[in-house]
Amino acid sequence: MLLLNLIVEMALNELNLIPTKAALAKKSQSLDQFKCTTFESYKPKQKSLTDKKLENIDKTLKNIFDIKRAKHEVITFGTSGLESKDKEVAKIAFAVKLGAKPAKNKYKNYKELLAEKKVLQEKERESDALSKVGKNAQGGASVTYKQIKNANRKRKLNAPINQHYGVVNPKIVKRKKK
Repeated sequence: MLLLNLIVEMALNELNLIPTKAALAKKSQSLDQFKCTTFESYKPKQKSLTDKKLENIDKTLKNIFDIKRAKHEVITFGTSGLESKDKEVAKIAFAVKLGAKPAKNKYKNYKELLAEKKVLQEKERESDALSKVGKNAQGGASVTYKQIKNANRKRKLNAPINQHYGVVNPKIVKRKKK
């Protein structure tokens, strides 16, 4: 305890504290409650040899060819030659491809939207009707005999070895007993 008081008194002398009236009134208590704290600046720990080796490995790995980065650079190079409007559209498309939310569609009048849908449905019905007859949109035959023959030939050539050559459907007729 005496040693502690001596240390406290030495600390007070070194710090050159100015005694106040309250400190003088409570002199006996102030010496017992005095705490001296010292702060040391932060010193980073020295890295071990393994950490240095790992950093060197990381640096070499960064220099290795990265396919994602190369793909990104090719896309940016390709968009650099476009005009300003096309460039902006390409940037938006690339952002959507990377996961950004696409822009909302512009507002259309509901009556105009219904009219467009009707026109599309009519065109679809016409094309369906022509395809049922076997004609394309211009009125010509949609598939010629030559195309069918070539398609069958390709199917036969590309058929796997283990494919069945035919399906056996045994027809078992039950005879009536007399």
